[in-house]
Amino acid sequence: MGGDPSKMLVLGGSAGGALALQVTNRLVSDSKTKSQLKACLAFSPMAIHPSACPEGYQETYHSYNELADAAVINAVALQMAFQLSGADEAPTSPEYFVVHSDHLKDFPPTWISSNGQEALRDDAIVLERSLRETSVPVKRLLYEGYPHWFHVYPTLEKRVDFMNDIVDGIHWTLKQSTHE
Repeated sequence: MGGDPSKMLVLGGSAGGALALQVTNRLVSDSKTKSQLKACLAFSPMAIHPSACPEGYQETYHSYNELADAAVINAVALQMAFQLSGADEAPTSPEYFVVHSDHLKDFPPTWISSNGQEALRDDAIVLERSLRETSVPVKRLLYEGYPHWFHVYPTLEKRVDFMNDIVDGIHWTLKQSTHE
């Protein structure tokens, strides 16, 4: 297809956002592939097990309990995902929850979004802070008042803004990676 494997970008939303973070984590942990990854974009990713929020971030991690009954992604849906994937057995494993990775400092520029009405809202906040503390260029957008995956609803005008923000996020991350 003519792509350049030395200039990879990963992106995903929801479970795909968690996968994008895990692909990034694996690529940057390998000295052979570390330099190939130029950007990571994750929309509403799962990054923390609610029982294992890293020390120093608990004051900002409330959405799992505050929005336990939220539409679409709530505490019940997340608990089911944790149980089915085996993540409940390893709440501090970086293989499931990237905020526990020793390789955050090696992440490429990262763009994260979350929604104000989803239990995953604060995963993005903690992930942003964790990356920023390791000097990774990071940008986070919050769509206050919107539920998980709101942009698939054709009647919501905000979906157009979200899609434009993704394009802007791609441009921002790639611009940041050229300044490294």
